[in-house]
Amino acid sequence: MANTPTTEIQFGVNSYQALSGLMSSERLVNFYPEIAPPQSPFRGMLIGTAGLKEWIDLERFEPIYGSIELGSFIYVVCGLGFYQIDSSKTAVLKGTLGGSPDRVMMTHNRTQITILLSNGDSYYYDTVGDTFAQITDIDYQDASSVTTLNGYTIFSKRESDQFFISALNDTTSYSALDFATAESEPDNIVAVYAINNELWIFGEKTIEIWGNTGNATFPFERIRGTYIEVGCQSRFSICHDQEGIFWLGDDNSIYQGVGYQAIRRSTHPIEDKIENYASRSDAFAFFYIQEGHRFYTITFPTSGKTWSFDTTTELWHERSSRNPATKIDERWRANTLTFFAGLNLVGDKNTGKIYELDLNTYDEDGEEIIGEIVSATIFKNFARMHSNRLTLIMDTGVGIDGNGQGIDPEIMLQVSVDGGKNFSDEMWQPIGSIGSYETEVSWLKIGYGRSLIVKVKISDPVRRRIVGAYLDQEVGRS
Repeated sequence: MANTPTTEIQFGVNSYQALSGLMSSERLVNFYPEIAPPQSPFRGMLIGTAGLKEWIDLERFEPIYGSIELGSFIYVVCGLGFYQIDSSKTAVLKGTLGGSPDRVMMTHNRTQITILLSNGDSYYYDTVGDTFAQITDIDYQDASSVTTLNGYTIFSKRESDQFFISALNDTTSYSALDFATAESEPDNIVAVYAINNELWIFGEKTIEIWGNTGNATFPFERIRGTYIEVGCQSRFSICHDQEGIFWLGDDNSIYQGVGYQAIRRSTHPIEDKIENYASRSDAFAFFYIQEGHRFYTITFPTSGKTWSFDTTTELWHERSSRNPATKIDERWRANTLTFFAGLNLVGDKNTGKIYELDLNTYDEDGEEIIGEIVSATIFKNFARMHSNRLTLIMDTGVGIDGNGQGIDPEIMLQVSVDGGKNFSDEMWQPIGSIGSYETEVSWLKIGYGRSLIVKVKISDPVRRRIVGAYLDQEVGRS
């Protein structure tokens, strides 16, 4: 046997589960990476994702289906109720929607909020006149998506290649002549979406971009040279921030619009997962920013999965929440996210609660957050390895003060020597009660084989910061 010096291992940089675990079994669940500055002795840091702290409970046992910020208020659809909420957390029911409760689209023209239901009906709330009602204009048509640009409320007509617009600054008024047809290909429009003073028309197979030319007959015209040969599978997957517009493509890839180009941002393993999901048309997404990280987060409700792409690092991680009844990890419980009053506010998928997304909260309304990290595959030219010691460099002494889980927090280790097909029994180590900052987190004699994959999990509601993982090994002949 030859002694190998202690070496740093690649530990949870990205969620990248390849078809063969020998190539990569890497996962980050409820952790995300931050790249270290050049002067740091470490490559980066893994940070536990933010918890959910109750902000307001609307006391309805129905999900939050939509939310939007306008002026001094956040407006929320909870079940069939439409609420106005101010920064002091005073909620006022402004109206009741018809039909069956389901995810909604919301937009505004600065004075009127438009709410599009899944059945194609639309409602509006006039903030000046304090009026809530259904849009009943005879020329309003069955719609599949809605957005607002330059004072016009713009809808895509369901199961067609047409879109139509409201009167200027009046979401209640429509004309049978105020419509247009996507010109590039004869595919149905999935969604209309306004960004950077342009109107993106997402079809099933193609995308084209229109602008407001001020034409008296119809104000919008297609911008020449903006044809994109990528479609969209889900109208709710489209969202943007200053980094650009993102969506779920018709080929199961996640794309970012850079200029008028579709740039693929998903990886082969993620695309393989998406391809095998039972449903993709109901996928929904939102952006949020936290401490400089900008996350495009997409959830597949039918398949119970949430993926998050950090545009600052261009790396993926996974989000999950623990089901309170079954104690099984499912998709993230965040059903909506809106920035309001300086906070990222999250609507719950099960109840009428709205939460603050808070990095100093280490659970989700009392439920555990299970953080999981799986390393890259460690391989030494097919030689057998005795892995004698694994050490994590992490914040320790993070136990909570008081009673309950987290007083004496622990972290669990499992290893695999067969490419991630099987993992060892759980091995636990303390990470230090409050103030025990010199606690050392390490495991001895952890595995023997031609490859090694390391998995750690943590469930205690404590601060989670990991900056390095080091391995001592003896390498023998192959």
